[in-house]
Amino acid sequence: MTALFGAGALFLSGQTGYSTAPQWVTWDASVGGNGHQYLAVPGFAGLNWNSANALAQAQGGYLATVTSQAENDFVFSLVNSPQFFTGLNGSGPALGGLQQVGASEPGGGWFWTTGEAWSYTNWHPTQPNNNPGQEDRLSMFSLIPNTPSPLWNDINQLDQNIGGYVVEVVPEPSALALLAGGVLILSRTCKRGESRVG
Repeated sequence: MTALFGAGALFLSGQTGYSTAPQWVTWDASVGGNGHQYLAVPGFAGLNWNSANALAQAQGGYLATVTSQAENDFVFSLVNSPQFFTGLNGSGPALGGLQQVGASEPGGGWFWTTGEAWSYTNWHPTQPNNNPGQEDRLSMFSLIPNTPSPLWNDINQLDQNIGGYVVEVVPEPSALALLAGGVLILSRTCKRGESRVG
């Protein structure tokens, strides 16, 4: 089964919904995406930003880095469900943003775990606020219990009030693509050799 959603256009393979295990989803380049794969994982007891980050790495990726409005829309489409936002204050899934130690508070020194440019933000109007202090990690946030929102919040890395996390993976080149690239290089090398001989 394949489904197409909104401007971000996401493709789901197999069953949709989260009554079963979360599904990997590709933000397909043919619809303006980056070709990366994403996995939205609902929260569970004891989850915090640090453990979400470790779990994302163990799954072969990193916490999602959101570098444009289109990507934010796409990632939000994966978690646009109350199960991804807590009943306390609508704290949502962890993302791969963090703040440099000693940066000016509350908004200075933010960066992505991958080193990508911090050129896009989508802060909730009340955020970032570094309240009650040491809030130097990123999650989605609504401020309304169990209510989805594409907006962001600064959180403490050990805060266990998050609604899950989103993993992003850059797919390995397929064997077919590698083979085609190898054939192309070999072909060019052979042609250069022929022109030198003749």
